[in-house]
Amino acid sequence: NKTTTMVGLLANHAKDEAWVPDVIAGKTIDEVGNTWKGDLLGTDPIGNYDKLNDLATAAVSKPIADGQIAHLSYGDFPVGTFLEHTSYYRGFQAPLIAQVAGIPFHMTDDLIDLLWSSVEPQIEYLRTIHVFGPPLEVPDGSDRQALLLGMTGFWRA
Repeated sequence: NKTTTMVGLLANHAKDEAWVPDVIAGKTIDEVGNTWKGDLLGTDPIGNYDKLNDLATAAVSKPIADGQIAHLSYGDFPVGTFLEHTSYYRGFQAPLIAQVAGIPFHMTDDLIDLLWSSVEPQIEYLRTIHVFGPPLEVPDGSDRQALLLGMTGFWRA
């Protein structure tokens, strides 16, 4: 069901948004506890998502202390690395969201180049910490976006 899938995607992104201020503040998963469990969208999915997005945006807009550590489910990293991983997730989810919504979408060449140059040298490491899944086979003759999405496990027919 397309609606269920869109709501599921929005719910996943809402949870991601909700965690950003706590992660940037240096809180651990145990300190946050069950704060972000359950339905964060309620009866106003877009409005509630927007509120979480506004809080996340405010958190990343403030100066971040040198050496600030983000305590993630897959390890402790500098906050800059957390933001890099979060950017990957957002960037690689965009084609899926567009596909589910039935909206034509193609990353710009500049974005593809930027993601490729950032991800490719560290792809195996990023897989070991579960930022990316295993590579997916793409059809022969695929464009660079499909190759990038395949390399990172995000490609969809």
